[in-house]
Amino acid sequence: MLKKSFSKGLFLLITFMLIVSGCGSANNSTTDSAGSGNVKQDAKETATPDEKVALTFAAFGSDEELAIYQKAIDSFESLNPSIKVELKSFPRAEYNQKMLTELAGNNAADVFYIKPETLAKMRDSNSLLDLSVYLASTESYVKATDFPAGFWGGAKVNEQIYGVAVDVNPMVIYYNTAIFEELGLKSPQEYYNEGNWSWATFKELSKKVVESGKKGYTLDTYWATVHSWIFSNGGRVFDDNGKYVLDTNNEAQEALTFLESLIKDEAAIFTGTLTEGISTESLMMSNQLAFNASGRWITPTFITNKFTTFDYIPFPTKTGEKLEEVATTIAFLGVNAKTKHANEAMKFLSYYVSAESQKTRLAGGNAVPSINGAESLIEEATVPAHASHLLDMRKISFAPSGPQMNEYNYSGLDAEMKAAYELLFTGKKNVSETIETISGKVNEMMK
Repeated sequence: MLKKSFSKGLFLLITFMLIVSGCGSANNSTTDSAGSGNVKQDAKETATPDEKVALTFAAFGSDEELAIYQKAIDSFESLNPSIKVELKSFPRAEYNQKMLTELAGNNAADVFYIKPETLAKMRDSNSLLDLSVYLASTESYVKATDFPAGFWGGAKVNEQIYGVAVDVNPMVIYYNTAIFEELGLKSPQEYYNEGNWSWATFKELSKKVVESGKKGYTLDTYWATVHSWIFSNGGRVFDDNGKYVLDTNNEAQEALTFLESLIKDEAAIFTGTLTEGISTESLMMSNQLAFNASGRWITPTFITNKFTTFDYIPFPTKTGEKLEEVATTIAFLGVNAKTKHANEAMKFLSYYVSAESQKTRLAGGNAVPSINGAESLIEEATVPAHASHLLDMRKISFAPSGPQMNEYNYSGLDAEMKAAYELLFTGKKNVSETIETISGKVNEMMK
């Protein structure tokens, strides 16, 4: 009897110890099942079923843009009622410095927009969470393979991913269809259809418009404009490995010479010489300008002002090909490496860049989807007539901070190159001197 009681007591003791041990393991666990895509977190940072996880989301933009961002946030919260996202906005001009300061002070938002010029600094200072495992998981609303290869730029290093394209804006040439009709000239689209949309055709048309008393083309020093013209001749400032080659790349040098000739032959004017208060948009809407290079972001301005006599056309080429690569403007979305709610932050990021979210955010016509599966936004557009050119250019566009536009990986180099181009376009330096200046800055800043 004593033996039986002892055995029963021992059994109860062992059972109690196993229960206590099991409870302790559950409370201290910091890992999820393998392959779930979840990031290790302390239990103290995980919300209980009765409370919401609070995330902060930093962005820049106009009041109209911020209202659109909020729509995406609202949609996400309706699908994920246990997560609350607070939008924090900063002025566009101050955004980069503000984010770098907050990251250094450990009080930055959980999720935030990243401009190309600060991507490398944030990435290399370990301020950004690697998203690759999460994007491959079943919890993510998107996969890395949903995005064209050219849109990663410096956000992808080997297999590690530090940011995802929010949306894109491949560069195109805008042209005023009314001017060509008024002057009885064939439209750029007709030349394109014939396979004759070349540098020579572009320059000839611009000069004919100027002869009529209007302006042909407004040339600027924007990195996406200059790179796109260089790409239109198959040229490179940096090769596909990020090596500086402008000083030896004949095609790139020829492109700069062509741009210089547009100014000298009065087929184009430099935007920096426009009268204060006069913009390329106002010139086009008043039927005083034939050509301007831009992304889709100025389209809403035209439509809002009931200006519909415009269309898109790819950059003219000199290679004999109808299409050559272009630059695309882009902003990335990243997750703070020090966020206390990594899984929830990455879940929000993946939703924000999803096809569903992009269809909501881009309905106003200000950008092009960065993700495959949302092309209907462009395909169904009725203004302008050839919006489909945007999708053609999207397929062959490069993002800043990628190897082809490597200046964005070196703080200040993009500004130095822009300053050099301005001296060229104002006639203060020639092409050889411009390349010499840029080469010197590259040697100094890319050591």
